[in-house]
Amino acid sequence: MKANLLKFFLLFQLLLTNCNEVDKKNLFPILSYISRFRIDSLFSTLPTPIPAPVPVTPSPVTISNYTNNFYSSETLAPILIPKDKVLEFNFGVEISTCEIFLGTTKQNFTIESNSSVTKFTPSSAGWTLGVETAQALTFQNCVSKSGTAIITSNPNINLYVAEKVIYVDSVLGVDTNLGTTEAPMKTILASLTSASTGCLDRCAIGIKGGEYLISGSITMPLNTSIFGGFHSTDWTKRRADKTMLSPYDSILKDTSVNIPSASATITSPYSTLKFVSYVGLQNKSIIDGVVVNGPVSATATSFVAPIGSVNLQSGAGFILRNSICNDLSDSNNVTSSGFSSVSNFGTILIDNSILKASTTSVSISTRYGVRYNIFHLGSAITISNSNLDSSISSASGSGFFSEGGTKAGMITLTKNTIKGPVSSLVNSIGITADFSTSGAMSITENTITSAIGTDSYGINAVDGSGLIISKNSITSGNGSTSSKGISTNSSTSNFSITDNTITSGSGGTNGSTAVILFQSTGTHTISNNVLTGGSCVASNCISSAIETNNPMDTIITNNQLSSGACTGATCTTSGIYLNSAGTHTISGNTINSTGSCTTASCIATGIFNASAGIITLNSTGNTISSGTCSGNNCTTSGFFSNANSASGSGFNFTNNNITSGNCTGATCNANGIASNTTTSATFNFDNNTISSGTGVNTWGANILFASTSIFTNNNINVGTATTAQTGFRFAGASSLTMNGNTIRSGTLGVNRTAFRREHPSGGPTDIQRNTFINESNGTGTPIAVDLAPNSNPNYRFCSNLIVGGGRTNPGNASGLQLGVLNGGAIIMGNTIIGPTIVSGGIASLVNFNGISGYTGLRIDQNILFGNGPLTNCINETPATNYNGTLAKNSFTACSSVFYRRGPDSHDTFCSGNFGRGGCPGSGLLSNPTGNGNLINTPMFTNLAGNNFRLDASTHTNILNGADESAFNTACGNSLDRDGNTRTAGTAIGAYR
Repeated sequence: MKANLLKFFLLFQLLLTNCNEVDKKNLFPILSYISRFRIDSLFSTLPTPIPAPVPVTPSPVTISNYTNNFYSSETLAPILIPKDKVLEFNFGVEISTCEIFLGTTKQNFTIESNSSVTKFTPSSAGWTLGVETAQALTFQNCVSKSGTAIITSNPNINLYVAEKVIYVDSVLGVDTNLGTTEAPMKTILASLTSASTGCLDRCAIGIKGGEYLISGSITMPLNTSIFGGFHSTDWTKRRADKTMLSPYDSILKDTSVNIPSASATITSPYSTLKFVSYVGLQNKSIIDGVVVNGPVSATATSFVAPIGSVNLQSGAGFILRNSICNDLSDSNNVTSSGFSSVSNFGTILIDNSILKASTTSVSISTRYGVRYNIFHLGSAITISNSNLDSSISSASGSGFFSEGGTKAGMITLTKNTIKGPVSSLVNSIGITADFSTSGAMSITENTITSAIGTDSYGINAVDGSGLIISKNSITSGNGSTSSKGISTNSSTSNFSITDNTITSGSGGTNGSTAVILFQSTGTHTISNNVLTGGSCVASNCISSAIETNNPMDTIITNNQLSSGACTGATCTTSGIYLNSAGTHTISGNTINSTGSCTTASCIATGIFNASAGIITLNSTGNTISSGTCSGNNCTTSGFFSNANSASGSGFNFTNNNITSGNCTGATCNANGIASNTTTSATFNFDNNTISSGTGVNTWGANILFASTSIFTNNNINVGTATTAQTGFRFAGASSLTMNGNTIRSGTLGVNRTAFRREHPSGGPTDIQRNTFINESNGTGTPIAVDLAPNSNPNYRFCSNLIVGGGRTNPGNASGLQLGVLNGGAIIMGNTIIGPTIVSGGIASLVNFNGISGYTGLRIDQNILFGNGPLTNCINETPATNYNGTLAKNSFTACSSVFYRRGPDSHDTFCSGNFGRGGCPGSGLLSNPTGNGNLINTPMFTNLAGNNFRLDASTHTNILNGADESAFNTACGNSLDRDGNTRTAGTAIGAYR
């Protein structure tokens, strides 16, 4: 038939040569019809008639009616064509000029036209070979014959252009055919043999939908690719994506049985398709739009079992896209993976594919969705838009497994769904990240899950530096030992974990953590994530959003962090659990230990420091809160430090909001912040709001044993308690500086204290310009400020405001209680508003509670205001011996200026004069005579409104001017409670 067409063509050429112009005009339509080569000739022996022109609307004109028929509404995949085919395009109007691009390369085209259609015929020299990437076909600068520019809508068509395409049809093909669309081959093996002998570069196999049996492993020829997804009855339609449906499925089924294990003669893993012995880095081979099913039966006892497809042994690059690779092996002692690469030197690209290990669970079997093996010198792998599924494993498994060795290239995982295996007896891991420091790894925009396992990890980082984990959704399954969203190991360093949502499942003895940095080094950045720890159910387990171990530095910023519940004995639930030395910078986070702890001696904290090494913790601008506890002896804390040998440059908290949850168990404690640390580190808290929840015992801040503590401009509150409440308790044998804080006790407690400084040999103490408020409505013995016994000579308590609060039942109450202060304490320039009681007790503004005496004590230039009945301005304990001064104070509204239960005379102690009274043995003075005393009741700005600043007229009531120079010498400054410099003659009370 073709020979006849050729003769017919030559005859018409002869006629044209010998005819006149009229005859030529009559013959031309016939000759044009025959000589027009169209893409339809791919599919039939004779050319089909030219379609009638499609009417179009004048400008803008839309390109329509592609007569190649490769582009139709059903086509979802790029089209594969050989380089020598001809295309036609019908614009519906005659075209004078136009530019056509394939990708970014401008093509050479000839233009032929008649009255109804304009045709573009690309010359073979214009094609760019490129089966690695689909190239978009676009039109630019098109002008009609009339000279009007045509605005075209570029077609949604993409082309793969190969040197040669061999077509295969499992139903109608014959292996002795030429491999054209009219005469396809039948088997994959025959087509590959033809490609290896008849093609030099970028050869392709086109496969119709159907099942293609393979009886053994196939080694692919160099530079040969396989494209499946062609319609089983129509070559003009192709569909290739990872959700392929019949009739488009092109299935390569491996029927091999009894595959042996690795031996001296079998040195590489078995695979259905192999790509070996390539050189260079360029991508050479492509698998596109096929289903590869590995064999079911294998006898391997070691090495790697059958897999779907593999690129190994010095391959020079490989592309897998729009495909499904299944390993179906059901044998013991095998390693199953959907895709595996070993010792590759080229670039691997995997896109829009499903890679699945065997779903059969046998006694010993390891499963990987993708296994990226050792020694990838100069290699790189990118996997995108794919499903990596490690199915079921009885040994271990990962959705993506990067094995140890030297990897110099980049590993990139993006926009994939990656699943770890169901593995109840061993580990289930979404991604195993093992890469060398000379390479790098990026994990972005994936959905990563692990399943049930002994240890269940979303990502397990084994080796490598600079891992980037960004914009992923990561969920780890329940682990009988542990569940970790991300876990690092000893050889890892310098991670970046940003913009992820990470949730861990429940864990056993090793707990549950969204991100655990275990034994890694360097600086790790964790920012803009939502991290949620799961529950932990074993004794001593930990649930946390972030946990650090071993020396490292971390930068933790702008995250939302939550921990889960802990139900094991002495377990801990913590938003951040620090168990590593180093510098930790924590800023702008919302840190919630939202889980509850329900067992005896459990702990719920926002941030927990358990590090025994040298640590610096900088916390700025965070909202920190703990969960609740209901077990006996349990504890809640917004921040809790419990490392008994920690040291370093300190704990620096600035501009945080720190809150503990409620505790309801017997003898439980609730702390806004708590430290049980014997340490040389400095506690520096500045401008924070600190609150505790409710409990049996509650503390806003409970600091034990710290070396140096500096509290400035904090607002500290304590929740209600059934036993004891303290706004701030400091019990360290170390220095304490407090400046500008507002500290409140809670309400309804039995024993309430706004501030308590306790340690018999405590370090230097400088407490200035603070406000201490003891709330009303409680029982027991409330004390606004309790300065317990202390022998340190550097003890200053200056310019503070104390509001005594009171009680609702009969009993005693104190504003300022003094223990034995034998070091020479200075109590100067304070305003003390007395507590109130109902009846049956004594309210004291200053209560001496020591029995061993006071050496060098100085109480000077204070305002003591009784503010109620049954109030002693001074109350002293029997057998108290004084060696100091009590002078130039204003005592007002007290039923007794000095209620004494000790010796009759304290004249040497009371060396000055008093407003509204005098010392025992000296008689009660109706008017003071000494300098610096108030001669009238102090005038407060708003007594009823608890504004105890002094009215401007008060300074006229100071007899002969107060001694501000003495105040400055004693307290080290001349500032009042508001930080204002005291003017001459106003150095009395907390405010000038």
